[in-house]
Amino acid sequence: MRVRQLFALFIVLAILGASADAQSICSGTVTGPDRNPMPRADVSLLTPDRVTVLQTVRAAADGRFSLEVPAAGLWVVRCTGVGGRLTDIALYVPDSRPIRLSVSLPGHRYLAGELSLQVLGDFNLWSIPNAVALQRTPEGSYEAEIPTTKDSVTIRLRGYRDEDGVEGIVNASFLLNGQGIYDARIPAVQGKALVQVDTRRIDRSRAAAVITFDEASPRTKRIAGAIHAWWSGEDEYFAQQNDHALDRLPAGATLPDWNAFVAGLLRQADAEKDTLVRSFWDLGFVCTTMKTKSKAVENLARSLNRMRATSIAWSYSPNTLAYAVRNAKWSPSAIERYVRNAMDRHRDPVVRRRVLFNEFAIAFDAEKDARAAKYYKILTTKYADTPEGRQALKDYPDPALDAPKK
Repeated sequence: MRVRQLFALFIVLAILGASADAQSICSGTVTGPDRNPMPRADVSLLTPDRVTVLQTVRAAADGRFSLEVPAAGLWVVRCTGVGGRLTDIALYVPDSRPIRLSVSLPGHRYLAGELSLQVLGDFNLWSIPNAVALQRTPEGSYEAEIPTTKDSVTIRLRGYRDEDGVEGIVNASFLLNGQGIYDARIPAVQGKALVQVDTRRIDRSRAAAVITFDEASPRTKRIAGAIHAWWSGEDEYFAQQNDHALDRLPAGATLPDWNAFVAGLLRQADAEKDTLVRSFWDLGFVCTTMKTKSKAVENLARSLNRMRATSIAWSYSPNTLAYAVRNAKWSPSAIERYVRNAMDRHRDPVVRRRVLFNEFAIAFDAEKDARAAKYYKILTTKYADTPEGRQALKDYPDPALDAPKK
């Protein structure tokens, strides 16, 4: 794992042409939805596509943290904490000057009605069918006793939100696991671990994230605002779609007009004078149009033209590029030029690889064997040791075996 992280960091530095004096420090505080410190919080630095975690630091008891940003360019700061929902922040680093920000995490979306809590963990190999029910006490808390031969058990709760969680667990220490979520560790006494949950400790406010840049360039602040509007809007869209599918919407409630939300992103892009900042509003519009199946498809070409295929903004969502271009109502030759520029000229190799893989998959599915074979060869030779190269080898036969002989 350490070798892969170092290799990923080397690639990122090579892309950005980084030098020692381009390093920066991103510091600040991360708190819960109530603006108070949490039982545990962690802050990570990720590559722009949010795939590779380059470093993680544990916040101090008062929420303070400090990250080393190795180079100028685009990054993501990920804030997590026990009691608040994970929040990703777009970080544009123009130079070596320090950046300071304050983050208040949003609240979780808890289920309505009477709770029916269960606990699972290492004591039952994380088996959902074998999860143990917690019983409500006269005081209103919930308890369960877990037999164990060890000095502690590591657990998570089910039943108060769609995902597992650890909020409200009493007398626990909290661990950030390899999945980027928290486990709770409960000490065992005389062969038993007492799991206690005080639901009064759970923040049900559904507070929104509050991100404040105390020290940063104007572009850093405005790019972060554009990306946050996009990411948080998409998250809310899919959460409400899930509530609708599970019949959780209040009586008489209707889903918001997401076409209006997408149109609002486009209006922000149209009004933005800074061409770099505008490219991130355009990116949010393009990606949200695709994912929410908005009716604003006729405006894709305008935003894509303004962004250009070589825009650094594409590093935040490389998988959407080829898909969006093919919905822009351009001529085949215009599509080919745009995609070719992205594959050949973009500074970020992740963008180049993702677009190449998408083009390969499109050609393969259309049985255009000669083109698919050409892309397949590049993926499995030049990019063999990348996720895209490995996926091509794993999931697809070599189209050259069926390509017409010349």
